[in-house]
Amino acid sequence: MEQWLELLPYTRGDYDDDSAKEYLHFIHRIPVDSIDAQPLYRKVNEVVLREVDAVFGSLAPQLWRAHVNLGPYGDHFTAHIDSRLRVTAIYYANHEWRDEWHGETLFYADGEAVTAVAPRAGRLVLLAGDIVHRVGAPSRLFSGARYTIAFKFITAEKPS
Repeated sequence: MEQWLELLPYTRGDYDDDSAKEYLHFIHRIPVDSIDAQPLYRKVNEVVLREVDAVFGSLAPQLWRAHVNLGPYGDHFTAHIDSRLRVTAIYYANHEWRDEWHGETLFYADGEAVTAVAPRAGRLVLLAGDIVHRVGAPSRLFSGARYTIAFKFITAEKPS
């Protein structure tokens, strides 16, 4: 997968939130109208549906956005929320990741980092869209790019 991600066209055209518009980072948008054919998405969707149902039985998540984030050494990312009433699934797509490369995703509470998740190959993290988090750029010991695939779901009430 990483070899495929390296070939995608990226634009430096996305930012974490409105207060950080000057800190653009690399992104490749994935069209959601044809994503059902992708095995990774089908598996992610299955996990999201199961986990959201287990916690919030009345919600029905629907994919509304998907993109690949490319994070090189030296890039800057700010703490942000994705969106209230949504769920984000982050898939770590590098085939190898060493501790000394850093690049952890940090999760915050009351302005303090409380959890760090290492970008291990194939790891999937689900988070409520209103959790404050930040991507960590890789260390200078890593010469490539940190790849994540973000799947963002709207969480609407299930029809009765």
